[in-house]
This record gives sequence, structure tokens and C-alpha cells, in this order.
Amino acid sequence: MMLMRDRLDVVFADDDFTHLYPADGRPGFSPGQLALVSVLQFAENLSDRAAADAVRTRIDRKYGLGLELDDPGFDYSLLSEFRARLTEGDRADQLLQAGGKAAVRERAEEFGRDGQKLLTAAWASDAPPRLRMLRQVEILRRVWIHQYSWDREGQLRWREGTALPPASLRFDSPYDTDAHYCVKRDVAWSGYRVHFTESCDQDLPHLVTHVATTIAPVQDGQLTEKIHDDLATRRLAPAEHIVDTAYLTPAHVERAQRVHGITLLGPILADNSRQAKAGSGFAKAAFTIDWDNKQAICPRGATSASWTKLNISGHTYLQARFAESD
Repeated sequence: MMLMRDRLDVVFADDDFTHLYPADGRPGFSPGQLALVSVLQFAENLSDRAAADAVRTRIDRKYGLGLELDDPGFDYSLLSEFRARLTEGDRADQLLQAGGKAAVRERAEEFGRDGQKLLTAAWASDAPPRLRMLRQVEILRRVWIHQYSWDREGQLRWREGTALPPASLRFDSPYDTDAHYCVKRDVAWSGYRVHFTESCDQDLPHLVTHVATTIAPVQDGQLTEKIHDDLATRRLAPAEHIVDTAYLTPAHVERAQRVHGITLLGPILADNSRQAKAGSGFAKAAFTIDWDNKQAICPRGATSASWTKLNISGHTYLQARFAESD
């Protein structure tokens, strides 16, 4: 904390948070200092009360925040109020962006250089071989591969954004190397993905019949076949299985019925084509498919002139073409 103050001076400036408060509503305690306290609170896993007590009683906290030794600190309720203001309009990113993005990068690269010194020492010719076999050292090595790279000048740089490895290959915490980052629609998290299958018979208790846990980036549809296979192995395969859209594809429907006699039901994936979104032109739903004759029929009644099976990136597609005169 004291070293951070010496190296970075003010990490978060009050001016970076003025938009969070009305002109006559700024708290008595500096919002920039509240931001730094919030970051330290998260790093040390402290409650609001404990974080406020640390500011009031610890010299390193007072020095890092630029407070006088006799400063009384603040009431712990200010931290929850500050977080509430940050959550409005996705303002939480302010903790990383406020005049401090360059400082955060500088600090991260300082950590990187320190870690690199440890790794260099561990792989030195005179270092005990067992040192490199320690789990903690291996985790450190992998974290540095994930988070850092060398630029053309030979300087260690912190990876950001698209420079990071895929989430499926990169763990997000040295304390849990199976926790991975994932985004699903408007929800982002770091951890796992859990899939529950539950019975839903009328007039009978609802029972969980299957649970599957994967790393977070594994998509839901990748589990459909495994869930069915596991249920069948335990003689729990249902006659009908109702699932969310992500678990449902034509291939899954066909295999479930053919292999296990399961009727797979659920909402089909929405048509995201340009014409479907605009509500103009002909979307997929406007066509009728004659599977027996391998033809598509347009809204005007014309039938397709060709029917071609395509294989693109490991996926099979059917392409129906119409004559230009149609």
C-alpha cells in the first residue's frame, strides 16, 4: 500500500467520479479514496465495516490514501452507497479507467517483471530441479504465459483484450485453475457452468436426475448428447426432454430419437438474418420445406431448382436455389 503511494501517487482522482454525484450531493469523504478503498477491500476480502476500520486504524492505509494520522475515516455505509452509484449505467468500469488505466497497466507490468525474476531463478541451471515441479511454480508459469508477452524491444508487456488466449485455455485465478471467464448474452462471470436435468411429471415430486459441470466456456449444446447418454446408462432416459434453445439443433433432435427414443422439445433458434430483423423480404420461416422431394417452396408457390448439401467448418448445411425467373 505504501509502495503503491510512492510509485503511483494518486490512483483515482476525485474529478473522475464527479459524474456520480449531484453538485450538492458529493460525500464528505473523497470518492477517489472510496474507489481505492473498494479495490483494496476486494483484494483482501474485507466486509464494509472491516474496510472502514482499516482506514481508521492502519497507518499503511492512511499513508496510501494520503490521510493525516488523526483522520477519523468514514462510516462504513459509504462503501455500499458508492458501489450502488457505480452499478448505475455500468459505471463500475470506472475503477479501472479513472485516470488509472495507465497506472493499472504499469502496476500489472511491475508484477510481471517480479514474477519473471522468480521464474528465471526457478529455471536457472543451479536451481534445484524439484523447485520447477512445485504446483505453485507451474501455476505461476502458466499465468505469466496467459497474461504477459514480450514486445519487439524485449520488454515484458501485459496482455489485454484480444491479445489474451481464448477463455477456454486461460484460467482466471491462481487459486482455482478450473475457473474460466465466459459471457452469455448480458451476463459475464468467471467460474463454471452447471447443467441440471429435472423430472416434471404431473402429480409426482420433481427430482433432479442429472447434473453436469463444465468449465464456463463450454457451450450448452455440447452437453446435449452426453446428458442423454448418461441418462440412458442409468435407465433414466425420458420419453420427452424439454430444453432451452441452446441445447437444441436438428442433429440433436434426430440423434435423441434414433439412439435413445427421446423426443427432444424446445424453442428453435430465432432467425437472425437481416430480412427477419427488418421485417421485410423473405426470412426462413416464409419458406415451406418438402423433405421427401428435397425442395423448398417460396411464398409465391415456386419450387427450388436445386438442393445441395454443403459442409462448412464441420457443419452440414442444405442450400436450396431458385431459378432467376422465380
